[in-house]
Amino acid sequence: MIHYYFTDLFFEVSGISLLEEPFFTPFHAAPDRAPDSLVSASWVPSLALPEEKPVYVSETGLCVYLENGAEHRYLRDFFSGQVRAHLTDAAGEKCLQAVGEPSQPFRELELLNSLGLEKTMSEHGRWILHASFIETDQGAILFTAPSQTGKSTQAALWEKHRGVQVINGDRAGLWRAGESWMAGGVPWSGTSGICLNCSMPLRAIVLLSQGPQNMTYTIPFPTKVARLLEQTTINPWNREMLLAAQLFWMELCKEIPVIGLSCLSDEGAVDTLEKELKRYGK
Repeated sequence: MIHYYFTDLFFEVSGISLLEEPFFTPFHAAPDRAPDSLVSASWVPSLALPEEKPVYVSETGLCVYLENGAEHRYLRDFFSGQVRAHLTDAAGEKCLQAVGEPSQPFRELELLNSLGLEKTMSEHGRWILHASFIETDQGAILFTAPSQTGKSTQAALWEKHRGVQVINGDRAGLWRAGESWMAGGVPWSGTSGICLNCSMPLRAIVLLSQGPQNMTYTIPFPTKVARLLEQTTINPWNREMLLAAQLFWMELCKEIPVIGLSCLSDEGAVDTLEKELKRYGK
């Protein structure tokens, strides 16, 4: 049995053993409560894709099929194309078939990628944002933008010049807890290798762009929502998930500062954002 706990959600996978990787150890806690999500897993000698056309194929090898209200996810090996796992999600019941046997454990990252946890998280009001995530004395600040825009650079500048902790270099989980908006670590971090499991109130989200000088600017409300949606992990074949994400960001943008920052890669960018944050109080 395998347990994962993050963003205040408890996931349990039964019926399969795993050679745990130290990188994911901080996410293996098992709180004293019933799991929020149960996955029944089993080993199989091999798997093959259905003959019909999938509704979605990703660059990383995920194939998705819909059949009589059930969602079927097949995860293929990136290099060989062989099917490594099959997740069936029908009426909230999740069953995973993994190719292998106890003597040849499934890689933990493969397992996490097979479970479709972004969908389970969305069903509990949690969303994954493509962002560098830092912890400050006022709460979490998230830097989000398309890849290669400088998210990790800005997080590193805050770490160097303000001594903050970088929680995750590439992803953050977000949700509402009562009257508070929260940010929490998740077990995916891109190539950054920075992946801590902790949660804290959300202070601000920064929409980054590169520019000739450090300056903040106002972003129209619809543009905020659209740009945050672009950086959110959403299943493109799932219209209900898309609509729920839109509503989530609309509510968050009414209450949390979402700041435009055009910046350079220097301490001035930190100073500029700090001054802007003071305008919103604590």
